[in-house]
Amino acid sequence: MTEQSVKRKITGSFAVKKRIAIAACFVIPAALLAAGMLIKDFAVLIAFIVIIAAAVPFEIFFIKFLFRVEYDYSLVGDALSVSKIRNSRYGKTVAEINLHEAESFSPYRGKRESGFRRVEFCGDDEQSDALWEIIYREPEAALPDLIIFSPDERLVKEIKKYVR
Repeated sequence: MTEQSVKRKITGSFAVKKRIAIAACFVIPAALLAAGMLIKDFAVLIAFIVIIAAAVPFEIFFIKFLFRVEYDYSLVGDALSVSKIRNSRYGKTVAEINLHEAESFSPYRGKRESGFRRVEFCGDDEQSDALWEIIYREPEAALPDLIIFSPDERLVKEIKKYVR
């Protein structure tokens, strides 16, 4: 059994999404406050302030939850399991792959999204040179799936034992 965990670095498009989400935390409450002031009704203004006071902590928690991502890779025999964990608590299995049935396992060759049923990025950094891709087909699926991830040398060596 071989296991590895990687934390997703906030770079590239992931960083842009986080900046937009943080900006929304300030723009939306400011717009609500401005709308409340334009109405010039004290009760409505107080209601807007209460909504803002309740929404901002929720937005900050949601951003923290959304952007704290880790991936766990677990290899047991010829079965590779890739899991996505948000905020160190909430896990979801992204893929379970029987490596004997995988079509290929190789270093990642750049952005390729056509010809796949789904493309899943499960690595630490989108711009890393140490990314690998595994292509596999689910039973009865017309197109294969592509998983892009960042295994360490030990895990790469173990996976290569099983993939043709």
